[in-house]
Parts: sequence; C-alpha cells; structure tokens
Amino acid sequence: MSHGQYRFWVLLASLVFPFAAAACRCDLYSSSFVEIASRAHTIVQATVDSHGDARPDYPGYEGPPRFESMNLRVSRVFKGGSVSKTLKVWGDNGAQCRPYVTYFPQNTEWVFVLREASKDRFNMPPSGDTSGEYWLGICGANWLLVDADKIRGRILDRKLEQVLTSAELRDALAPNPALDRTR
Repeated sequence: MSHGQYRFWVLLASLVFPFAAAACRCDLYSSSFVEIASRAHTIVQATVDSHGDARPDYPGYEGPPRFESMNLRVSRVFKGGSVSKTLKVWGDNGAQCRPYVTYFPQNTEWVFVLREASKDRFNMPPSGDTSGEYWLGICGANWLLVDADKIRGRILDRKLEQVLTSAELRDALAPNPALDRTR
C-alpha cells in the first residue's frame, strides 16, 4: 500500500468512525481539583503501594513494563464514607482516556478523585469483577501530590499550581453551592 493510499484510508476511517478518532479528547486544564471534587463521590488521600501485573505488550516492544492498575493504601477519606483501607485503581490500558498508573510511582502519596468501576464496557476492569475497584479520570485535575505536610496541584485554579495544607484542602472541599453543578 502506498503512502497516499494509507492516508486515504486513515482519513476515510476517521470520517466514518469519528468517535474512534476522538476517543480521548478533553482539555487537561478543563477543571480544577475542587471543581471536579464537587461532583465526585470518592476522594481519598493514599500511598501507591504497588502497580498491578505488567500487561502484555506487542511483539518487539522493548520499553519499560506497562501497568494497568495500582494498589493504594488509604490514609484519609475526604469524601466517600465507607472506603476500604486498600483499593485497586485502574488507569489507561492504551485505549482509554485515563492516566497511565506509572505516572504515580510506588511509595508516593496523592489525593485522588476516584470513580467506581462499573460493568459498562468502558469502565469494567479486565477481571470483570468491579467490587471495591475504581478508575482515575484524566480530564481536569483528578489528583494532587502530597509532599510532606503540603498538598500540591491545580487545587483552586485550573491552570496554576497551588500549595495547601491538609486542613486547608479539607476546607476547600467543603460543599460549595457555587461549584455544585448538580443543583
């Protein structure tokens, strides 16, 4: 197949199947952490204990192992009630609009907005068992780095990084009708 034919078929496929070509289109700076948190059911502070099993790669791949999930040890629940002390969180498998879990190294601590895994075809873990499992979104600020006693990230502003204490973050996450878009 010539280069021109290849370009033609790629163009045709993107016109016929536009949803596939735009599968992961969002503005990473679309929302601050507090804006996303106002619509979330589960927000935790947790340490990355480990990454799940490395996923199989295509023949000839020689890069670092790629993981689809990470195991978290929860130290604080900001929102979500009865959350287990250990959680499995799914990231991108190469075809979903999620962050790769390798972005979150082992033994680092984060505050995450999590979404419960469900049995729909886009958010179901490979095992098919969704009990107690979550996934992490990528559109907007869905995570903040915990650095000693400070929490860093796009907390209140979608483009600028701020630094708050845990108590200040808790206050910022208090219900705010101006940010609650469900009313």
